[in-house]
Amino acid sequence: MKTMTNPTNTTSNPTNTDWVPTKGRRRSRSLWLAPLIMLIVLFAVIAGVAAGESSAKADLETQLLGMVAPIVPERLVDHTDVRGQPYLWSRHNEMISTAYLYLDGGTDRTEQFLLVQNLDLKTGVAERFRTFVRVPYPDGTPTPQLDRTPNRSQAIIDGQVVTYGAELVGDQVVISADGGTAPQPVTIAALTNGSNELTGDKRPEVTGVVPIDDFIVVELTSNNVQLGSGR
Repeated sequence: MKTMTNPTNTTSNPTNTDWVPTKGRRRSRSLWLAPLIMLIVLFAVIAGVAAGESSAKADLETQLLGMVAPIVPERLVDHTDVRGQPYLWSRHNEMISTAYLYLDGGTDRTEQFLLVQNLDLKTGVAERFRTFVRVPYPDGTPTPQLDRTPNRSQAIIDGQVVTYGAELVGDQVVISADGGTAPQPVTIAALTNGSNELTGDKRPEVTGVVPIDDFIVVELTSNNVQLGSGR
C-alpha cells in the first residue's frame, strides 16, 4: 500500500508572501489616498469657480461699456469697476447692481467718474445714473478748513467762510463760491459726447456740492435712464 503525502513543491506553493497586500496595508493606503483625492477635487472646484468669476466679470464689463456707449463713448472710459459679487450670479440675473466708470481726465486737472446703479441688461435701463465731477480749487487757493456743520457745502478758506454751489448750464457745470473764488466751468462728458444725450426728464440735476481737501465735488443725478437698447 502506498502512503499518500502532501507535495511540498515550493514553486507552486510559495511560502514568501511579502508581496501580497495585507488588510493593514490597504487600510493605510486609503487613509492618505481619500484626503488627497478630496483635496484635488476641492482645488479643481475652486479653480473652476475663479475662472468662471473672471469670465463673468469680463462679460459684465463688456456689456456695461456697450450699454453706456450711446452716452459716453468707450474711448473716454479709462477703466471700469463692476461690483456685486458673485459675478456669476449677476450675469445669470442679467443685472449690474453697482458699477463705476472712470473717465479719461484729458489735459485739465478735473476728474469725472460715473456711478451706474441697478442696470437691467435685458432692457438697458439704469435705475440711477450719477456723474461725479472733482474740480480743483483755483490756483493759489490756500488749503481749506472743512466745515461740515451746518452745511456740507461750506469751507473756511484763508479765514473766510465760503459756500459753494453749482448749476448745470448747457453741457457745463458752473460752480459758484459765495465769499471766495470759484473755479472755471467744467464740461460734462455725459452731456456732450454721446449720440443719446441726457435730455428732458433724464437730464441730470445737481444733487450735491461738497468741498474736500483738494477738490470741490459736484454730484449730478439722473433716474431711470435708458442706456443701451438691451438685448
